[in-house]
Amino acid sequence: MKAVYATDALKLLKEDYVLESKYENNRFVFVKENSKIAIYSQKYTVFVEFSDFLDLYSAFIFSLIETKEKEIIDIKKDEEYYSSIQKHQ
Repeated sequence: MKAVYATDALKLLKEDYVLESKYENNRFVFVKENSKIAIYSQKYTVFVEFSDFLDLYSAFIFSLIETKEKEIIDIKKDEEYYSSIQKHQ
């Protein structure tokens, strides 16, 4: 994946992308939540203002987490698929 630095990361977060970073053997996930940035790690969750992000995380290198758009699950289609498999067994 392409490396993303803090300035570009801030732009991506404002556009609702989800980013991750590994720093000092810890994994952090960055997500826009309301008017702040939520930073999740295994040990803690912290919320920071967009205006403080560059000062706090300029040493981090980010990557975009590949996420799918919210999928709409067609339950009827799933039922038909699984029932056809059961018929053939």
